[in-house]
Amino acid sequence: MTLDDALTVFGEYLAIPPADLIRYAAEDTLGGYHSDPALSAWPGGSLWEDEGKALYALVRALRPFNILELGVHVGASTSHLRRAAQRNGYGYVRSVDKWEG
Repeated sequence: MTLDDALTVFGEYLAIPPADLIRYAAEDTLGGYHSDPALSAWPGGSLWEDEGKALYALVRALRPFNILELGVHVGASTSHLRRAAQRNGYGYVRSVDKWEG
């Protein structure tokens, strides 16, 4: 399944025009983990680029005021969530991670 296919399914389920989600996802340039280290913007264990774009698009479309993220690792998903909230000019991201390793 491609990112556009997934965003179309999300849009239909959430009653959001899929074209809006696809347009929002295209705004996101933070990247993600890639199996080729030369193409990877984040270390292993981080979300894949398309996952980050999907999170970003959903936050842009749904415009939540509060976002709570449990488990941060190195902050890749946090970065996508925060950038979308900033672009909206609305909302806060709170991230919590208890891992001490």
